[in-house]
Amino acid sequence: MLRYKVLDRPDDATGEADWVVGACILVRREVIEQVGLLDDGFFMYSEELDWQKRIKAAGWRVVYLPTARVTHYEGKSSEQVVALRHIRFSKSKVRYFHKHHGGLVGEAVRWWLLLNYVYEWTVEALKWCVGHKRDLRRERMQAYGQVVRSGLRDQ
Repeated sequence: MLRYKVLDRPDDATGEADWVVGACILVRREVIEQVGLLDDGFFMYSEELDWQKRIKAAGWRVVYLPTARVTHYEGKSSEQVVALRHIRFSKSKVRYFHKHHGGLVGEAVRWWLLLNYVYEWTVEALKWCVGHKRDLRRERMQAYGQVVRSGLRDQ
């Protein structure tokens, strides 16, 4: 039986982590030589998660250092095209699960995400029908519809 211990440490404590946000990662040359670079099959999102999983599998540690200070304006690259952001984010999750947990799990994640977007589209449609912020609802319905039509499949 697998047992997991959750370590609840303060945000200002240095410590080992499963993964850290990819906005600023310092990696030893030896790690890159052993593990390779980021997988460029990920267009955006989850590539750092995949990389750090491979790094840890190779016996290296991932450490969070709270004294490092970096300003990252999250989402600025992708906020201009909302539907494309949703598609890329979700496709990356599907790719990650296919790669690390197999095709069956990857397909289950893909269908779960698609069903969630269908649900979200339905909620937005109902809100649009009652006249609540119709422009916003229309925009979201278009974005969610594009995600569903994409099928979240790699081309």
